[in-house]
Formats: sequence, C-alpha cells, structure tokens
Amino acid sequence: MVAIIAGAVMAVGFVANWCLRRLFSSLAITQHYERWVEELPSHLMEWPAWLKKFCHRHWPALTAVGASYLLAIIGLWLTFSDLALGPANPEYNSFSYQVLNRQGTLIFTTILIWLFFKILQSITSKYWLSLCLTSGLMLVFFIADHIKLGLRDEPILPADVTSVQTFGEILKFVSVWVVIAGVVGVRYYRFDP
Repeated sequence: MVAIIAGAVMAVGFVANWCLRRLFSSLAITQHYERWVEELPSHLMEWPAWLKKFCHRHWPALTAVGASYLLAIIGLWLTFSDLALGPANPEYNSFSYQVLNRQGTLIFTTILIWLFFKILQSITSKYWLSLCLTSGLMLVFFIADHIKLGLRDEPILPADVTSVQTFGEILKFVSVWVVIAGVVGVRYYRFDP
C-alpha cells in the first residue's frame, strides 16, 4: 500500500513538474531570469568585475533604495532619539535597538518610501525630481512627527492627515519660510526636458 501511494505521489509530482516547466518556460520573466543566471560569474575572481558592472548598470535603482534606507534611518532617529530603554544601560536607547535588532522595521519602512518614490516617478517621469520630492516630503513628515511626539507624546496618525482641519495644525509645525521657499522652488522649477 505504501509503495502504491509513494508511486502515485511521484507520478503526480513528475507530471506537475513537467506541466509547470512547459507553462513557465515561455514567460518573459523566466527567460530574463535564466539569462541573468547565465551572466553570473562562476569563479570567485570574476565577482568584483561583475559587481562593478551590475552597480554601473543599476545605479538608479540602487541609489533610490539607498536613499530610502537612509530616510528610514533618519525617520527612526527622529522618532526614537529621546526614548531610553531603561536605567540598566542609558547609552543603549530605543533608536539603537531599532537599528541593530529590528531590521524588519527598517526594511518595511524602506519599501514604503521606495514605493512612494516609484509612484512619484511614474507620475512625473523624472528620476531626480521624484527622488528630491520624496526626500523632502519624508523629511518634513518625519520632522513634524518628531515635533508632535515631543508636544503630545503621540505620532502623526492617519486621522490627523485625513482631517481637513488638521492640515493647518500640521503646517504650524513647519516654519513659514520653509513653506514659502518650497512654493517658490516649485514655481520656478522648469518641468520641460
């Protein structure tokens, strides 16, 4: 009985494997992946040249991910800079704990910032404009969140952003000169290529 069940499982596995290979071999992403795997170096001494070529070819994506990660660290620093974990070690604060032990939080925040950047890039079709706008908006949000945490011990909540009356209160956290400089900068920016 066990041999029959094992044979049936093997036969089903073989047929499923064959069907999936036939199905996925014609997809463009599978062919792209296979070409990428063929380009990988087979010898250890070839890796530095391949890595340099990879970074040169994909610098925009790597720059955007690096900037998103840096913005995520800045956001954590502004959020958790004053919160000590306890009297046992006053030098080991909540920011250090987040950066050293909770990389999942940083990676998730990085992905969200990167997705926001990609949405702006798809709207404007300009890489540097989108990266600068994303960085500026995230920094303004992180600074406003830091100020609100200091004043009310509460971060900016979605209810704060959705309330029409709260926009004026959030703008009170930012200097008038920063808003004027942003409006003037956007006004005089040339959007043509």
